[in-house]
Amino acid sequence: MNDNKNIVDLIPKKIKSLYPPMIAPNLNGKRYAVFSSVKYIEIPEYITIEDVRSRWSPLTYHKKTEEWVIRSSSSNTYHRVNLINGKFICDCMGYKYNGNCKHIDKVKSDITKPNKNIMSFKDRYIKEQTDISLKIFDVLKKMYPEVPKFPLIFKNLRGRMGGYITTTHRRGSKKHTIHNIVIDNSGLYCFDMDYCVCHEFAHAILINKNGNKTHNKTHVNLTYMLAKKFNLA
Repeated sequence: MNDNKNIVDLIPKKIKSLYPPMIAPNLNGKRYAVFSSVKYIEIPEYITIEDVRSRWSPLTYHKKTEEWVIRSSSSNTYHRVNLINGKFICDCMGYKYNGNCKHIDKVKSDITKPNKNIMSFKDRYIKEQTDISLKIFDVLKKMYPEVPKFPLIFKNLRGRMGGYITTTHRRGSKKHTIHNIVIDNSGLYCFDMDYCVCHEFAHAILINKNGNKTHNKTHVNLTYMLAKKFNLA
């Protein structure tokens, strides 16, 4: 990599993501700016976290632009209703021809109370990430049958995503009992949920193998290898 390049040369266009980027210091001997679980950009040593965050454009949820997902009453499909600068629009054919539709009426009538048919953009994002993470977790359990079975738990899914693995062991013994993996908002890093699962499952593999719970190079490389299997790195 050319050490004369500045951050704008490396990242010409600002990258949008829900959470602030981080720097992964040692993935296979290289250094990366991480904007999401699928956006890794190799950077030289002289680039700082402040440089990286100068190329970040946060995804925010403004009152001027909101989105809901409405389940169709006639089929197992969904329609998007958007509120843009005070005007409701919908992607269904009824709105296209009439300028209004039952999906917009549904949002207007139920916007102030919980309804299982209405899902905000952020809630939909969290649901999609949760579903993907559960599928990845199931695949990882099949890939590593020697790792004892334990549940994946989600809680407080707002803010910066992180996770941890819960274990116990007897004094004087290196053997650990793995109780669960928890994905929540307690993490220091801006991992997406799917990458968090790979990160924590890598801990489970190493704990089961040799009782090692540390964040070392072996764990970093194993996390990267697992994430790569799911096109997350």
